[in-house]
Amino acid sequence: MSYDTNYVRIKGRLGRDAEVRYNAEGVAVAKFTVATSEQWKTANGEKKERTEWHTVTAFKWVAEDCAGLLKGERVVVEGSIRTNKWTGKDGVERTDKEILATVVDCIETRNRKREASPAGAAPAGGTALPAGGTTEIPKAAATPLPAAGGVVDPNDDDLPF
Repeated sequence: MSYDTNYVRIKGRLGRDAEVRYNAEGVAVAKFTVATSEQWKTANGEKKERTEWHTVTAFKWVAEDCAGLLKGERVVVEGSIRTNKWTGKDGVERTDKEILATVVDCIETRNRKREASPAGAAPAGGTALPAGGTTEIPKAAATPLPAAGGVVDPNDDDLPF
């Protein structure tokens, strides 16, 4: 995935439990919504808030790892935006946008009872999340780290990123 063409990263709360189903080919597909909010004050001091809702779709093992995500949990989602167009039954052309997730990282859990379950065990009705809750599609080539004790010059144009 090229980060300069069609890349999005959002942080918000799940609007409902993630729903995982399998298509005819047996591929896992997860769908859920994420709410992002911004708050501000008007010139006269009145507090305002706006919430945006994002539809998220994940496939394969990223989708399977989303099965344990619950409404209200905070997540970071990375991926690309896709626009879907269709004509409704009433003949009106419609469009919507969705995020095709390549990374789903649970950063704050809610309503989970992990005290009684061993580390890494799945919440009721879901699959286990890996340590840290990250479900990321591996990148083709890893960025090498500087040698131990080495100092990285941020002004060096030869940095690998």
